[in-house]
Amino acid sequence: DYIFKSVEYLNFLPEAVQRVLSQVRVQRELQASRELNRAVLDSLGAHIAVLDPDGTLVSVNEAWQRFADAHA
Repeated sequence: DYIFKSVEYLNFLPEAVQRVLSQVRVQRELQASRELNRAVLDSLGAHIAVLDPDGTLVSVNEAWQRFADAHA
């Protein structure tokens, strides 16, 4: 985020800082959520593949990857 320096810029600075801090918080929460999702999928012994609505492979868990590596 940015603000132009002017006589009034100090009035806008706290709001700009809050927006940036909020964006960073949301990005960290999203990353933590992705890491949790990955850990849960990888903790399952079943071979799991995640597909998008078009049927394209988006992600697989470790069990699926090990099976695929072992069976070419």
